[in-house]
Amino acid sequence: MAFIKAYSSVRDDVAAELGGPIEELSEQVSGALPYGPLEDGVWKRFVGWLRLRLTGTGTVTIDARNALGVVTTIVPAMAITGATNTIIYPFPGVDATSIRATLTGSATAEIV
Repeated sequence: MAFIKAYSSVRDDVAAELGGPIEELSEQVSGALPYGPLEDGVWKRFVGWLRLRLTGTGTVTIDARNALGVVTTIVPAMAITGATNTIIYPFPGVDATSIRATLTGSATAEIV
């Protein structure tokens, strides 16, 4: 029982320091996680190795950007046709901090 009281106290202290109830903060943080769909032309931060799921028909181009703003194409115009769960592991480079997809047709890309 002492552990539960100590945990509750720490939890309340952390919530007070961060400015809100833990449940609300969890929802805000989950939206910032580096997983999920890539929007056409929008930069998305990521952590670690990339695993992308491609679906649809069209072309997918993936660019990486480092902290200095240098952009490198890591997946040049890849044509996909009727893809349902095509998984690729592009290497963004050792210093990349974000990626961007350029999508045509019904093609989609998602960090999984």
